[in-house]
Amino acid sequence: MEYDLRITQRLIVQPRLELNAAGSDIPELGLGSGLSSTELGIRLRYEFKREFAPYIGVSWEKLYGDTADFSRLGSEPTSVTSLVMGIRAWFWAIATAMRNKKQFHRVRSRSDAI
Repeated sequence: MEYDLRITQRLIVQPRLELNAAGSDIPELGLGSGLSSTELGIRLRYEFKREFAPYIGVSWEKLYGDTADFSRLGSEPTSVTSLVMGIRAWFWAIATAMRNKKQFHRVRSRSDAI
């Protein structure tokens, strides 16, 4: 579950909550049946354009039940806090921008030749 909270028109805080469950044990994947994990996080992003927005945030994940047991058997932690950062981009917007850039170069090349 995500929800955008606008601080300004371009600066946005996004709290996140994720619940993961499995219907059966899958030991090969380290996954136990029932509620297997929760993830809670928050991201801060700046929208240069709606289609392009870098973000930074923090995420906390906790494993439960058999999934936590599988993790402990593999000497892995059952709770992890992570710093996250990245770029949120819309693919079609990037493709359109690249196509427009190619058209601009073609037009400029023709005008340079005259």
